[in-house]
Formats: sequence, structure tokens, C-alpha cells
Amino acid sequence: MTDAEAGQFAAAMTAVQPIAQSLNGAAPTAEQQAEMAAAIEGSGLTLDRFNEISGAIGQDQHLQARVGLAAAQSSQ
Repeated sequence: MTDAEAGQFAAAMTAVQPIAQSLNGAAPTAEQQAEMAAAIEGSGLTLDRFNEISGAIGQDQHLQARVGLAAAQSSQ
């Protein structure tokens, strides 16, 4: 994951979180899926790349730290 992708992933997560939280564990509707996809693509990542990073980040503390740092830097 590049530094740019870390920033893009952090931005995508910030945009997707409110939608995901509103689901309360339920499956998203087609409209919610489209909204999340638009938020991810709006960050500059493809859906496939977002999913790749999502899968890897749960198993790699270094990636988690990089995304956390990117999120902190973007909120300043």
C-alpha cells in the first residue's frame, strides 16, 4: 500500500462508516451499497483495491498504523 492509498483508504473509511453504522449488522440495500461504492471511488480507490486493503489491514498492524497516521494527518 502506498502512502497515497493509505490516505485514500482513510478517507473512504470516514465516508463509509456512517452508512455501515446505520445498518446495525443488516445487509445493505442496493441504494446503500451504491452510496458506499461512490464514497470509496470518490476517495480515488477502486472497489477491488479498497477490498484488498480492508482484508490486509485486519491482519497487519503496520498497515493499521499507516492508515491511522494518514487519517490523523488529513484531519489536521
